[in-house]
Amino acid sequence: MKKLTFLFVCILGTLSAWGQSVQLHGHVTDKSTGQALIGVTVHLANASVGTSTVAKGNFTLSVSTPAPYSLVFSIIGYQTTTVNASTGSALEVQVQSSEQMLNQ
Repeated sequence: MKKLTFLFVCILGTLSAWGQSVQLHGHVTDKSTGQALIGVTVHLANASVGTSTVAKGNFTLSVSTPAPYSLVFSIIGYQTTTVNASTGSALEVQVQSSEQMLNQ
């Protein structure tokens, strides 16, 4: 009976560890001006998990998949940027402005 109880506790512990999420956070700026960018879409590549930057260009994204992570940053008027990330440190991401002009 003790072995069965121990096995049950081990299985529950493993399942709960799989369900834990990790917080990725950072700051997004314009590469040429250094200004913080608000409204940048940040999502995990090949997944439906995402967020956007808020005031001062900050973002926090909760992910439940194992590292490493590939984050995609996009906003109108800028080139889409992909950054590889791991847990534990804040990301400092710079995005490059698109130089395309609209025909009038």
